[in-house]
Amino acid sequence: MSAERAISDESAGANPGTGGKPAPRRSSKVTRLQWRNAELERQVSELRERDRTLRRFVADAAHELMEPLVLIEATAVELGMHSAESRGGPESAVLADSIGTVAVRGRLLVETLLQDARFAERPPELTTVRVADVVTDALTLVMTHGSRPAGPQITVGRMPTVVSNAQLLSIVIRNLVVNAVKYGSREAGDIRIFADDEQGGWRLSVVSRGRAISPGEVERIFRRFERGNEPRRSTGTGLGLAICARLVGRLGGMLGVTPEPGVGNRFFVFLPDAEAPEALDS
Repeated sequence: MSAERAISDESAGANPGTGGKPAPRRSSKVTRLQWRNAELERQVSELRERDRTLRRFVADAAHELMEPLVLIEATAVELGMHSAESRGGPESAVLADSIGTVAVRGRLLVETLLQDARFAERPPELTTVRVADVVTDALTLVMTHGSRPAGPQITVGRMPTVVSNAQLLSIVIRNLVVNAVKYGSREAGDIRIFADDEQGGWRLSVVSRGRAISPGEVERIFRRFERGNEPRRSTGTGLGLAICARLVGRLGGMLGVTPEPGVGNRFFVFLPDAEAPEALDS
């Protein structure tokens, strides 16, 4: 009886298809690791799909917002012209100008969102870009309103020719100029735009007078929905600089700020050289 039990015990783990040899057992650790890897891959794939869906939604919503903003901007121009012709008084002109300024800033945010969604999954096309032309066009777009005689005086220095993407560079420069106008000093609101040849690339700077950003704000203002502790004219979304930093990164560059206490702030875009530095435009 004991012999029969012993035979049964020995053959209990045998595999008939292997000549009675015990079946090999898989390591439980390997199985758990494989399951965890598969689960992580599934979660990553799901997150990527959610991100693509969200970006498509943002792009669609931004596209739909563009038309009414352009219409509001055009209407503000017409109101300003009508006010001047009918002598509606300075109050009417200021109101029309304020409406147009808000519309310009809203359109800029929408364009920034669109470009961010557009180049989220593919690199931007790089071509030879005359930065002077980009700056001129950018100023024309953002200074249509808010550029009355009492507005800021903008000085543009010599600019280089670089290998970049003109559309993205224009978006970034416009955002920096809008911020300089919005947060700069009303008493001494001059804005300077210039370029410096640095080792490995060019540093494009937008310098404005006003309250210098504190050291604790330097990194925070480049995060989404974060803004500086500006006591006045503090309305905004906190998205512009965060998205611009991402766009500049896609150009292979860097967006930053150098506060100058008692003077103002110097926001800069560093663009790496594709080859050798090009000469400045005269």
